[in-house]
Amino acid sequence: MASANNPQSEMQLICSICEEVLNQPVTTPCGHNFCMDCIREYWESKFLFQCPQCKEKFPNISELKVNTKLSKMVAEFWNPFLENNTSPQDQCLDHPREVSHDICVGREVKAGNSSFEASYCETPLEPNQRVATLRRQQHVENLEEQERHGRCLEFKTDNNTHNTVPLEVKTRKNKVQLGKAEVQKMIQGRQKKVIEIRNRLQSSRINAEQEVEKSCQIFRALMGSIERSQAELIEVILEKQKETKRLAEGLIKELEEEITDLKLLQSSPSLCTSPPTKDWSEIRVQSVENVGMVRKAVKRAGSQFEDTVKSELKRLCEAELKLIQQWSVDVTLDPDTAHPNLTLSEDVKQLRHPGRRQNYPGNPERFSYIASVLGKEGFSSGRFYYEVQVKGKTLWSLGVARESINRTIHAAKPENGLWTIQLGKGNVYRACTADPTPLSLSEKPQKVGVYVDYEDGEVSFYNAQARSHIYSFTDCSFTEKLYPYFNLGVCGIDKMSAPLIISHVSQSD
Repeated sequence: MASANNPQSEMQLICSICEEVLNQPVTTPCGHNFCMDCIREYWESKFLFQCPQCKEKFPNISELKVNTKLSKMVAEFWNPFLENNTSPQDQCLDHPREVSHDICVGREVKAGNSSFEASYCETPLEPNQRVATLRRQQHVENLEEQERHGRCLEFKTDNNTHNTVPLEVKTRKNKVQLGKAEVQKMIQGRQKKVIEIRNRLQSSRINAEQEVEKSCQIFRALMGSIERSQAELIEVILEKQKETKRLAEGLIKELEEEITDLKLLQSSPSLCTSPPTKDWSEIRVQSVENVGMVRKAVKRAGSQFEDTVKSELKRLCEAELKLIQQWSVDVTLDPDTAHPNLTLSEDVKQLRHPGRRQNYPGNPERFSYIASVLGKEGFSSGRFYYEVQVKGKTLWSLGVARESINRTIHAAKPENGLWTIQLGKGNVYRACTADPTPLSLSEKPQKVGVYVDYEDGEVSFYNAQARSHIYSFTDCSFTEKLYPYFNLGVCGIDKMSAPLIISHVSQSD
């Protein structure tokens, strides 16, 4: 066996991964040697069983073999140092002799001082004692007395009482562990997302089944209303037919009796029986084709159907509003956007015309043309719902506005980034579409609910107290933040009315 102290033999004992003396040497099928921990960590980091030197690939980790021969050589290598209680790094392999100075104008002598760049004898250091600038350079005692690791200009503490791991190996191991943790975190995140999607799918399936059943119930009720009206009409027609039949049969019987009497009188003229004197010329049997009967029946059926539709719509709207209210949000007014003709309450929940212009600081967010204000918080996804008390107001406009809405002009239509309904002059309600859409409301709203589904492109309005639907903007395309929008119309007209109040949403309303 080659001596472990032979430089060539020593090179065989170096792991090409950590560049340290082999620890638990193992050999790959291709014949290269590595520390057991090093090669395992290398494979774990690459997710591939491959030789770091020749790149040959192996099927699995079992291809590693413990190299007992190298283990003995490593033991022989360490024996002299263990006996002397030293390590091979205590001797500088590059400078086995005493540290000499690097720059000297005289004969070479042992260095007396060292800096981090070089070692010197006392002669070249003489200028450092005279020149102030050079005196700032710090020198230390001869580095041969500080060496513990066999490398120039490096220091490390002794670790006689515990095992050490080279920094680069530890760093690589930490990176591998960090990589594993990140991968595990990604796996867990995706597994959680799979569960979430499956739950949503299950919920969607249940909701779809419920909606199908609900729609079937509604249309059964509507069809039942039509069928009842149809049955009533048929019953009336058949009853009239029966009455006509009874009348006709009575007349026929009476006529047949008279015919019999007349025939008897004809055959026996001597009989003292007077002939029948009833005038049958004006007797008529009316047909069931009663003018207007079907029309009246259909009209009556239509009225009943309309009542059924209203009843079902009311029931649907109540259920719809109850569902929507779960997305209620706490809306407050944004003072930085309020028009100078408006004042806000301390809790920024109420809005009114004060009758005089306020001295608000000028900023680009503030409305300058019409008495409007936005909500403080904007929404760029999901659904949200809020309610506003408009009781006692003579002019108002409510809805949502996109973030980039022009604050210097009044352009209340979706093309300009406003989706609103309003109560205008003349007590007229309208939806602010491109061409305003008049709204026919059965009762005057006291509290208006505003619902937005960002992804579905919907803005809907409800009479929150009557629990009825007012109007919906559908198929909208939202590309930026939406803010709750409030408007009190022209200053002076509405200044004496009650404030507009953002209300707490209660499903018991």
